[in-house]
Amino acid sequence: MRGRSEAPRRHDITEKTRRNREVMQQQEVRLDTVATDKETVDGTLASLRDIGTAEGAEEVDGHIEAAAEVTVEVFEQEDEKLEQTQRESEDHAGELQERSDATESDRQELADARERVDTRETAREIAEAEEAACRDQEFLDPGKDEEDQGRRESEAEQERHRSRIRASRRP
Repeated sequence: MRGRSEAPRRHDITEKTRRNREVMQQQEVRLDTVATDKETVDGTLASLRDIGTAEGAEEVDGHIEAAAEVTVEVFEQEDEKLEQTQRESEDHAGELQERSDATESDRQELADARERVDTRETAREIAEAEEAACRDQEFLDPGKDEEDQGRRESEAEQERHRSRIRASRRP
């Protein structure tokens, strides 16, 4: 057998796709939490009545503004983690596309070989190999599509949370 040790198992591909989607969803929840915290901090600052002393009001404002800044920093860190996971997802989808393309090429090679052989038994076995390659491609193509869809959904959710952070920033 040639080069089989480097080819992933179907189960491993499915698990990686599932795991990528799960991690992206967890990171999206974290972005939502941090964006909500930022909105809460901004709302709190806007609702403070600033009665008391000037020093007290300045100190309170300073701490609330620091809370807003640190929340934005946390958001940016979490956002970068999500982007890294999305890049890994994109790489995985690209790998699946390469494997699908290679499988299509192999199918064509098998079809050509089947046409060139004269022995019926040999042609039957080559046709079986061609069918196996077809099943492999039928597995790879939807896997790539699922990986792409999960990443697109994650990117849309990420942008929604980024918009919330941008909207909450004060001039």
